[in-house]
Amino acid sequence: MERSKNPLETLGKIKDTLSDLFFEDELVQKLIMPVPDDSQLSPKENWTSCHCFDTAVPPASVKEDQAFLCLETEAPLTAGAALQVRITIHAYARGSMLRMTEAMKQEYASAYGLSGNRIDMALAAIHRAVTADETLLRTFGTGMMQLAEEKPVTSLWQDERFYGKSLSYTICQMPISPKGQVAR
Repeated sequence: MERSKNPLETLGKIKDTLSDLFFEDELVQKLIMPVPDDSQLSPKENWTSCHCFDTAVPPASVKEDQAFLCLETEAPLTAGAALQVRITIHAYARGSMLRMTEAMKQEYASAYGLSGNRIDMALAAIHRAVTADETLLRTFGTGMMQLAEEKPVTSLWQDERFYGKSLSYTICQMPISPKGQVAR
């Protein structure tokens, strides 16, 4: 990802990059979108319109028996020229998507080493996907993307229709001058 003099331009690019990463990751896709919802849409269109949203809260159109991700970026802190960016990945499930049979749990445990409910497994798979490529971890900022120091994993109880958890990462970004030098 090219760096810009305007670090706020990257906030949306981060969400797009992560959405693509999660779509390409077989395990994340299997946990969040085991079957495409709309046969009229391509798998990628199903992913972006039904299972991976670039907003912090799910749209009203989320169906019963669905799992999905909501991606958000914030800039809660600046230190000198550096901008700290917080990336939050909300993983939700509704209805039967939350419940997994014992056979399914055993399959994920033996094949991938995962345990817990669908959301616990999804967070572990997401973290695995994010940390698998060191280049990705350095794509968005000057330092490495890492789990947030405060509240890296939290439970979500926005309403009784959904069960979810949030996974948070932080990175620091430095504005870049036109000559490729760090702006001061």
